[in-house]
Amino acid sequence: MRGLNLIWAGLDEYQDFSPLVWPEIIFPALARNADWESLVIGTPKGRNTHFYKLHEQAIATLGWDYFHFITADNPFFPRENLQRAEQELPPKVYRQEFEASWEDFDGQIFDQLQPRHIVNAPEAFRGVYLGLDWGDINPALVVIGLTHQGAYYLLDHWQNRSEEPVTEAHLLDTAAKLCRQYSIYRAYLPDDRPASVMSFRRYGKSYNLPGLQRAVRVQRSKPGVMERATIINSLFYQNRLYLTEKTRHLYDVFASYHRAKDKDGNLLNKPADGQDDHPIDAAAYCIGTIEYKHGDHVLAA
Repeated sequence: MRGLNLIWAGLDEYQDFSPLVWPEIIFPALARNADWESLVIGTPKGRNTHFYKLHEQAIATLGWDYFHFITADNPFFPRENLQRAEQELPPKVYRQEFEASWEDFDGQIFDQLQPRHIVNAPEAFRGVYLGLDWGDINPALVVIGLTHQGAYYLLDHWQNRSEEPVTEAHLLDTAAKLCRQYSIYRAYLPDDRPASVMSFRRYGKSYNLPGLQRAVRVQRSKPGVMERATIINSLFYQNRLYLTEKTRHLYDVFASYHRAKDKDGNLLNKPADGQDDHPIDAAAYCIGTIEYKHGDHVLAA
């Protein structure tokens, strides 16, 4: 839709949109016209989301209107069902499901992430690293800076959005570009594609890219996915992990990352399927491995 000249746009289920859709695509296409209008509809999905920020913008901005409808406003919804739900459901769940309340949702994995964790990147780092998640369609690369004080900064991010498979050659070239730009010291690559790990090392040797030549094959079971997530969440709590200007768009990706539920609605100790977790995994393979193996030395240095 980039480049279109829009006078009206309707966005439904906005909470599931990429946080970049409105500021980088829809709004620029509308803003060319003085009398543009847009209708944005969605369901609250917690306060740490781009939809919540847009709702705050709508309330504060002259010329915008904000409408909040709850299930009780629907004359066709059976009143006895509404009363039963209020009696049987926990208050928070009832507010979420029937009153469109901006509740922090159950099962949030990175519940220590706050807006204060978006900052300007420092100028100097002890080391800069590259995390990668292979992904079948949407591989992701994340550049991570580690300061002498033991804080991590997500400096840059690349992810395939074309819905077309990415060749290994394309992924290598993209990783190489980031290595040159940020003087990457080492890349962290998951162990489910050992042949690709070797390809990255050979590429690094051939093109004099030490970061790829030193590539580590990350053992995904040590630490496991939830242990890596716990490490990440703990770093947010300690104010030792930050997003920066080039990665602030990942805030909602991290904030909405949540646990799976069983058929009875009980939370499981694993991430839910169907999430955009490739950048999370890319960052966690790197940070989780460093903290798991060298955590004491990170703060001692």
